[in-house]
Order: sequence, then structure tokens, then C-alpha cells
Amino acid sequence: MLGMNDIDIRSLDLNLLKALRFLLEEKNVSRAARRMHVSQSAMSHTLGRLRDAFADPLFVRVGRGLEATERARALYPEVCAILDQISSLLKPVQFDPAVWQGNLVIHTHDFIVSGYLVQRLAAADSAAQGLKIELAELRDDSYQLMEAGSVDLIIAAGLGVSPHHRQLSLFPDEIVG
Repeated sequence: MLGMNDIDIRSLDLNLLKALRFLLEEKNVSRAARRMHVSQSAMSHTLGRLRDAFADPLFVRVGRGLEATERARALYPEVCAILDQISSLLKPVQFDPAVWQGNLVIHTHDFIVSGYLVQRLAAADSAAQGLKIELAELRDDSYQLMEAGSVDLIIAAGLGVSPHHRQLSLFPDEIVG
């Protein structure tokens, strides 16, 4: 249960913390606005929201710049730590095939295996000792199997791909008969 002075985290916009960090570093609303890619008036509005959220003026005007209040200066290391942790949390995991363990199920056409994948699979085998690749012929239900999670990758023309799957063009090819 929240007390009278507690802020419900669900109501806090985390961009406010980013704006506070930039304001503390720049000590200038216009420069902080540029770093946030917003207008100066939007940053002024954000500063008002920050003042409400922290129940502190946070900054006082000094000449053409801002001077942080004692409360704002005390918040700086915590805000930086929180933003750095969030950034680390959202950072994509770097794939290292040398240490990866697991199975990869690929559905494709036999001509793709013989014409394009043989050399690449040999390289993958030496680079990723813990990777087990299972190749299977592309089937009518391959895309449904991928939706269900039993197929990891389909190498084909891309017909029937669900819009929420990522599709990349590997190379152009002409089929001559």
C-alpha cells in the first residue's frame, strides 16, 4: 500500500529520468532538449513534471543556465545507475557460437542445402561445437511449425511468412530451366 508521499512507479514515465540526467549534465534546458530530441518548450514542460514527481524545484535559474538543488545533485548518481541498468537490461545479447549450446531446426529446399548451405554448415560445425543442426525438407506446414516453436529457421522464398516474423533476403537468384 502506498503512503501519501510515495510515487506509484506505474505512473512514472522513465523518460523523465533520462531528461533529469540530461538537465543535470547540461545545466541548460535548450541543450538538454537537443539531447532528448525535443523542443525547448517540451523540455521545460518535462522539467515541470520532474518538479512535481520529486516535490522539489530541482533547479534554480542562474544567469543563462540552471543550478541543481541539493536534492537534484543527490539524485544524479542514482538516476545514472538506474538508467545504466535499464540500458544494460535492454542491450541485445551478443551471440557467441563458440559457447552456444543447443539445437537448430532448419526447414529448406534440398537444392539450397546442396548449392549454398554445405560450406556454411561445415564452418558452423567447426565454430560452434555445441550446436546441433537438424535439416529437414521444407513442408506445407513448415511455417505453422515455426509458429509452434518446433522449427527455428526457414530458408525459402518467404511465401506464407507471418507478419510478426522477420524475413531477410539472403541473395538474389535466377532460376534457369
